[in-house]
Parts: sequence; structure tokens; C-alpha cells
Amino acid sequence: MGLMFRMATVLLLCITGCGWALAEEKLRPPAEFAPMVFSIVRSVSGCEPSCPEWIFAQGQIVAGSPAGLKKILKTAGKRRLPILIQSPGGDVDAAIAMGRMIRERKLDTGVSATRFRGCEPADPDCTLGPEARGVYSGTAFSGGAFCASACPLMLAGGVTRLASHWSYVGVHQVTTSYSETRVTYKTLYRIVNGKKKVVKKTVVGRKQGPVRTTTKMSKAIRKKLLGYFAEMGVEASTLEAMLSTPPEDMRHLPEDELLRLGLITRLGTADMLVARELCKTAPPVSSCSMITAVAGVPAMTVSPHP
Repeated sequence: MGLMFRMATVLLLCITGCGWALAEEKLRPPAEFAPMVFSIVRSVSGCEPSCPEWIFAQGQIVAGSPAGLKKILKTAGKRRLPILIQSPGGDVDAAIAMGRMIRERKLDTGVSATRFRGCEPADPDCTLGPEARGVYSGTAFSGGAFCASACPLMLAGGVTRLASHWSYVGVHQVTTSYSETRVTYKTLYRIVNGKKKVVKKTVVGRKQGPVRTTTKMSKAIRKKLLGYFAEMGVEASTLEAMLSTPPEDMRHLPEDELLRLGLITRLGTADMLVARELCKTAPPVSSCSMITAVAGVPAMTVSPHP
């Protein structure tokens, strides 16, 4: 009986996920496509002392985006703040995960941009005063807002979903990326009764191989998307709209088609979800909060209504 070493190389095929590329020439969105950021924004539309608030979600959908959404939802507490989205798309699995989080919280979604008053979340030098309590100030507007590629999957999570002819919603084929990693390892084994028995296996080298992409949709991805559409009340024919458009292009979905497919639930601009009139109802909606003064220091009182 003796100890032997063997050097071996294996090829591991790793599916890194589905990424939906952006057809920039079709959308012409802003130059900055940083990973999606989230923040709570308070309306400055002349609504004080009781104003609507919303969750601002803007940027590329990446693997870490669901964690960012989870964090901001924790900050919002039990309040049902609508989520106003502007995104060129990105990671499919992350978009689906966020859509499910949104539906679980029974939140509304809309395609809308936000114009900030003062500094904004993307500004590294932005420092909010203590009176802001972590809430930014701004105005929601639908004109020129966009939600493309994987973004409609996130939009679909809303209970009420809004987009209009003033905004842009587009889809195209899923691009799946595969990456190869070549791993070299050292195996220590002994021969026992004429048979090999592995004692220890150690990785001694790892080399990243080429990345391969394909638009051919696997049965697993098709099943995942169709299951998600059914779960969210979106027509299965949405998948055909996606498959009809190559990844380097973008199919614009007009308002009537969005409604037919179930990607929106009714006609109207997304900023209707945060209109100041919502805070004048009795009781006001849960996205409204009132500013009061305590000992001369501004404080925020959140509406207790569901």
C-alpha cells in the first residue's frame, strides 16, 4: 500500500445568469448606468404639512439589487410606499426577485423619474440634515421615464401598475451568458485492496475561460418566465413579444399593449400614485406623512393608516 499523487484538470461549465442588454440607440437614456439605487422621497408639490412619499428606484438591475430593495423596505416599515422605477434593465433573476418582494408587500409600481430638490442619492457629496430623517425631497414625473429589458419584470410586481405614452417600456430577447472556469486540482489517494480511495483533493489552479452568450431560450428559463407571469397576472403572450425582438434592438410596448398584456393595470401616469390629493382624503393613504414641530425641531409623523 502506498500514497500516490495525480494532477488532473477538469472543465467546469458555469451558468452565470441571464442578462438583458440595453439597446441604447433606441432609448437614448442618461449616460450614467450605475447599479440601481433606492431611497425614500417626499413630494415638494406644495402639499405640506401632509405629503406623499415614495420609493425611488433607478439604475441597472444587478445581482445585489434585491438586497438594496429589502433594506429600503425595512426603512419604510409597514407603510405601503409606491415604487417609482426608471431602469434600462439588467439581471433577470434579480428583477423577478424584486417583483416578488413588491407583490408580497402589496405595493404599487410605476414608470417614473424623480427630479430632486437639493442633493440626490447619486451625489456622493449629498448630506441630508437631521431634520430630513433620511428622506430626500423631489417631484415625480413620467415624461421621458423608461423601463426596459428586465425592468418590466420588476414593474409587474406591483398591485397597481402604471406607465403611460409619456414614458417608455420596452422588451427584447433574453441573452444568457455562460462562462467556463478551468480548474486544476491535486488529488491524494491510496490504493486499498486494489481500489483507489481519495484522501484529499486540493485546488492548485483556476483559470477563467471565454464567455459564451446565446439568445436561444432553454426550457428552464421559459418555464421560469411563464410561471412568473402567471403569478403576477401578466399574459403569457408577453414572452412572445420578447422573443420577437433581437437583443440588440428593443420593442416599444405602447400603452394599449401594456394594458392588454397586463404589464399595467390601468391607464394613467405613474405620478398619479403620489399625487398630493391622496393626502387630503379621510383617512389619507399610508404613503402620506405629516410634518409637525416639537420644541421647535421639525419632526415627521407617519400616517398610521394601512
